[in-house]
Amino acid sequence: MSRYFPDVEHAWKSSEAQFFVLDGELVISIDGIFSFESLLERMNPSSILVMELARNQPAVLLIFDILVADDCELLANHLLKGRRVRLEAFTDRFLHSSARIQLTPARTDRNVAQDWFNLVGASLEGVIAKQLDRPYDSGGRGAVVKVKKHQLMECAVGAIHLKNQGSSTSISAKLPPRQERYAIRYTSAGSHLDHVW
Repeated sequence: MSRYFPDVEHAWKSSEAQFFVLDGELVISIDGIFSFESLLERMNPSSILVMELARNQPAVLLIFDILVADDCELLANHLLKGRRVRLEAFTDRFLHSSARIQLTPARTDRNVAQDWFNLVGASLEGVIAKQLDRPYDSGGRGAVVKVKKHQLMECAVGAIHLKNQGSSTSISAKLPPRQERYAIRYTSAGSHLDHVW
């Protein structure tokens, strides 16, 4: 985290917590909307650029859950209801004034959840419903349901072009042109290789 998110690491160092395991997600908000592209920009080999991005577009760690408490107690097998109480106590004690590390809100009131869901599409991509009577399910979906408004997305898959140039062969990726009214949004690019094994 120190290499790409020094702003968040600095916030951790400012807290007095020594040992803990949390579940969360890094986000960067641009004009009130979470920007995945801004997160990707942090994966830059230039430490100077990363520091500049951290100053101009600071990241926030949104905390969802606690798996090991500051007293080293393993909480992953505890039910969510109890973990949430411990998580709130942890954040009150160690992160009460941090702008870079924030506890995600949680409610059991369906009307509040519906109000949050109505905001989906602006700064939120969905809401998460969790079962209070379940332990933590690492990587599973047994205790968690992501509720999103479905949006359609088209993907253009690139082609690989082989070109012989004397004693070497080069490969480059090509995206097909599109004639529709929507612009192509590049998510990755291919590069050329000097030779093929």
